Amino acid sequence: PARDHDVRAALQRAAGRRIPRILRRLLDRLQRHDPVGSGPGPRLGDHRPPVRRAEPGGQETAGHGHCRLQQGRQVHRHLRSGPVGPPGPGQVADGTGYRERVAEPRFGTRHLVFPGRRPSLSHSTILARRVIPPAFFYVQEIKTMQSSSQLFPVALLSAELCGDLSEDVYLLKPRNSPDETVELALTRLGRAAEPGKRGTPVVLLHGSFTNRRFWYSPRAIGFGAHLARAGFDVWIAEMRGHGLSPRNRDYRRNRVADYARYDLPAIAAFLHEQCGQAPHWMGHSLGGVVLAAAFGGQYLGNRDAASVALFGSQVSRLYLSLKFPPLELAGHALLGCLRHLSGRRLKRGPEDEPIGVARENLRWHGLFGRFGDNQGDWWKGLAEVQVPVLAVAAEGDRQDPPKACRKLLEQFGSAQREFLCLGPRSGFSNPFGHVEMLLSKSAQREVWPLLVGWLREQRLGAPDKTPEENAKVLC
Repeated sequence: PARDHDVRAALQRAAGRRIPRILRRLLDRLQRHDPVGSGPGPRLGDHRPPVRRAEPGGQETAGHGHCRLQQGRQVHRHLRSGPVGPPGPGQVADGTGYRERVAEPRFGTRHLVFPGRRPSLSHSTILARRVIPPAFFYVQEIKTMQSSSQLFPVALLSAELCGDLSEDVYLLKPRNSPDETVELALTRLGRAAEPGKRGTPVVLLHGSFTNRRFWYSPRAIGFGAHLARAGFDVWIAEMRGHGLSPRNRDYRRNRVADYARYDLPAIAAFLHEQCGQAPHWMGHSLGGVVLAAAFGGQYLGNRDAASVALFGSQVSRLYLSLKFPPLELAGHALLGCLRHLSGRRLKRGPEDEPIGVARENLRWHGLFGRFGDNQGDWWKGLAEVQVPVLAVAAEGDRQDPPKACRKLLEQFGSAQREFLCLGPRSGFSNPFGHVEMLLSKSAQREVWPLLVGWLREQRLGAPDKTPEENAKVLC
């Protein structure tokens, strides 16, 4: 059709009928003369000049137009269509009357600058540069480029105050495993009033389907915050793909063996560099199983720990259905169809778990399963552990019963082993549960003081209680 031809004239409408709105919008789009808002669709017309994108500098930087077109007929993304000025020598469209501030798609107004002007800064950046001297930005840039460790790259993600506590988040990249994309988040808690005074380090490992918020809530409530206020140097580790730890390349194949063989030794080496002494290790549920695997496989030695505490951790519970090989194979086949186990869908927690961990548990509880991998028997290796060990179970825990938790404790070769069973039979107010043993008002009132006494004196019981009262908590 001709350039001035109206496509609507080709549509013969009957009386009383209207052109549909969708068709009318389509025709408007096809015949639009404005190249800025036309979009990538086709246009009507056979002799339209080619559209080109101008440089951010504007009209003066347009040096690569169509060779057969005059400079005045060049179409720029910064100009609206129409007459750009009288023909002849001189600069074209240099006046403000011919230039419009038109937002470019997918560029977020970054190209909206006039010739000879620098792009404008955001309001927050202008305020920051008014308040903070320019040297501050240079110092901050140098700090982010430096590592917090001489062992491997470590970045300080954040350093904040949460009430009366200080919170420092480190991101470790040890590169000691076949998957070099593994990064581990480590949160350090301390008293804000005494930043230079650090106590005995304590490492907390969360369980499955959760993260660091199990020990430390955004409102600075939890057992980790309680230990920090008690004077301990608290370090909360997050496993691969949990919390602030990003998912690695082979996240789906992550196993307890990888956590124990690669991640915990890297954390132990970093803590030894920062603190200069062996920490206390505490793990809940799967975190305690990872600790048992690390010590049973000799990935962590007696010099790497002052003590070990396991909360609701066991590997010997009997699952009769998994002792039947066809059902075990069916479980592996079902897990092979999934990308991960969703904690929210299963209503177990806010995080997901990799398929490798689930398959590993199936092998442990199978007909010929054992606590270990193809490189060693972790169950037998626990007999060589000589650090003090505390195992905590709950009468109301249906997931990890006290009998299985006690069996794991008895496998340790340490001469100092203690077992704490939470429930009315031991003098506690309620039977607790798998999570309530650490996250409840009753736990804060009855359990936390016992654990602080264990960390300080390596014995079970609060310092302000008599031996007769402490003896009631033993099963």
